Amino acid sequence: MRLGTIALILLTITTALPADDNLAQDGVENAAGDVADDVAENPAKAEDKVRGISRLFFFISFVLTAVIIVLIIIEKVKQASARERLRLLEAAASELGLSVQPEGDSTLQEELSPFPLFNIGRSREMRNLIVADTPEVSLLIFDYKYIPLSDKEGRDRWQTVVAVRSPELQIPTFHLYPEGFFSKIGSGLGGQDIDFDDHPEFSNAFVLKSEAEDETRDFFNQPLLDFFAQHPDITFEARPGTILYFRSRKRIDRIEPTATALRKFMDEGLQTFHAVRDRVTE
Repeated sequence: MRLGTIALILLTITTALPADDNLAQDGVENAAGDVADDVAENPAKAEDKVRGISRLFFFISFVLTAVIIVLIIIEKVKQASARERLRLLEAAASELGLSVQPEGDSTLQEELSPFPLFNIGRSREMRNLIVADTPEVSLLIFDYKYIPLSDKEGRDRWQTVVAVRSPELQIPTFHLYPEGFFSKIGSGLGGQDIDFDDHPEFSNAFVLKSEAEDETRDFFNQPLLDFFAQHPDITFEARPGTILYFRSRKRIDRIEPTATALRKFMDEGLQTFHAVRDRVTE
């Protein structure tokens, strides 16, 4: 009975396999045929084969169970870490007289969708939004997550971002990020990188891209080039009315959830805003 049952199970698996999975289907069909033949010809040999198949099924079940348990543990740890970060951010924001929106703002995320950062990878999410408006600007700080398409392991990439919105930001659209090994290769192969011969420090530190190259080149005067050259680790994205400021050299680059770190990051975003606004109003 056991042998016949095994053969029946194997045949059932065969019918459930996709039609184009020929290799797997042939393997199961052969196993089912072998078991059926052995039942008729050599019960002892068939019994040994059944035990081997049973051990294989047990091993596969064990591995799958272990993988599922590990994935559950990883997800629980991530959830616990997220809750702890939110708790600390809420305490830090409260110390500064601010509050946190844990789920972010889907409308804001949609408004920011034209920026390059919001078009990278998949599973994009905004979290832990803090709004700190001032009389001159709307200042927004949030954690932003995406999974790079090139990351086969599906690991999250996190950034803490400052977005500054102001009607004074009548600026060209451009994207500025630290120049690395691969970006140097890209530039050498003809990829866009707006360089300034009279400011090699800036040009060696950053890749500057824009669809309006002439307008962007005119916009970057000497004081603005000097400012960015003094902050070589930042990534800066600009569109009329809004700028984004963040650091992006690490897989996880979120600020510490403390009032000191939060205030410092806000100040950095405002300093960048002032440098760009001064260029607009000069």
